[in-house]
Amino acid sequence: QNGVPDYVDSVAFYFEYAKKVFNEQIGYKLPLVDDTIGGGKDLFDVYLMDIGKEGYYGYAVLEDKVVSAEGGEMYRAFTVIDNDFSPTDSSYFNSKKRPTYLETGINAVRFTAAHEYHHAVQFAYSLSVSLLHELTSTWMEYRVIPKAYDFLQFHSHFLKYPSHYNFGDGSDAINGYPLSIFAEYAYVQYGDKFLLRTWQLIGKGINGYVAMDSAFKELGSNGLVREWREFSRWLYYTGKRSVEGKYLIHSKELPEMTFYNELVFTPPSIIQNGILQSFELRALRMLMPGKTFSDTEDTLDVIISNSDIDAAIKNYQQSSDYLIAVLNDNISNSEKIDGIDYYLKTEADPNKIHFELFIHPGSPTNCIDYAFPNPFNIKEQNELFLPVPCRVGFGQELIVSIFNTEMNSVYSSEKHRVEEVAGRRVVRCTDLPKNLSQGIYIYKVTYKNEEKVGKFVIK
Repeated sequence: QNGVPDYVDSVAFYFEYAKKVFNEQIGYKLPLVDDTIGGGKDLFDVYLMDIGKEGYYGYAVLEDKVVSAEGGEMYRAFTVIDNDFSPTDSSYFNSKKRPTYLETGINAVRFTAAHEYHHAVQFAYSLSVSLLHELTSTWMEYRVIPKAYDFLQFHSHFLKYPSHYNFGDGSDAINGYPLSIFAEYAYVQYGDKFLLRTWQLIGKGINGYVAMDSAFKELGSNGLVREWREFSRWLYYTGKRSVEGKYLIHSKELPEMTFYNELVFTPPSIIQNGILQSFELRALRMLMPGKTFSDTEDTLDVIISNSDIDAAIKNYQQSSDYLIAVLNDNISNSEKIDGIDYYLKTEADPNKIHFELFIHPGSPTNCIDYAFPNPFNIKEQNELFLPVPCRVGFGQELIVSIFNTEMNSVYSSEKHRVEEVAGRRVVRCTDLPKNLSQGIYIYKVTYKNEEKVGKFVIK
């Protein structure tokens, strides 16, 4: 009724709301406006343009530089966001055409306003390492609009490919999106104070990594190195490993961290060598035989991180070596692993490389003589579990053969490993032919001279 399109009114409302949260509630500086250029004197300019086909939600544009009394180089800026966030907008990503927006319409306006407006706020302090700009703005999407979920796709990417996103390479702005998960960690620990103080220090001409380190120390921490190592521990507790009311806000909604390598013990040891760049981390899983053949495997999960802050500050990507070994005997410089009958040996610069251990001793399992679920609905169920020979333990690969009642083979595979499901030793079949007809089938699970034979029904 005011003669202004509803979409334009909504854009103005959500930019004003972002201003209220950032400038009035948290205490950030106002962005520097460009006087009478564009929208008018003392007004922050937002332009609506059709940029969805170019793959953009929005962007902030630097204008002229203003040197602050504290030595920081401040910048005036304006922002551009898409003019409708249409679900039909598409763009190319990795040479594949896909919809540009995960959320569309006004839903996309809400968090895009927060993201782009905070870029202008950052420029009112100074420019910093590119990664930190995007890390901050991506986190601010949630900080202003807690029900927004677009940013969670980036956190999921980080957990799936943690070694791809190097926090120590400040020149890579794109990595700031997935690494905004570190901002979530800092928010849980210190509220808004950490990022606010970081940008205040950047405004004094201080390097971004030095600013983060100093901000943590002012808040009572031992600094960025300590927080990065604690952050690496928190990353383990996502998805099925999440703990209600602890660690990351969205831990239950996120996937478990992907293991860089899953290593199986071959006597007398497992040995893994590697190198990590500054503030890179990765997860390893090591599987060892349990106390008896019928126990599940002892599992040692390790998150290894390199917190070489000096390399990050100098923007010098110097790698650091590490070695980690699990042994069945105590040798020089090895230590007993709590709860399991193995020893751990590590070699690395302790000032840079940190090993976070998660130990899961094996547990007893039972030998069974039946398949489940039985009957098996092949159209609706994806997993069939078959029993294994009772003298076969974990870590072994077995041959699975399935026949119809005329003893014609309908399925055969040699790549099935023994697993534990609800205390039972089984192999898991997930690739049975979907065209198998209803009726009785005979299975045979073989390991060397041992075999288990039985029947199940497909309905």
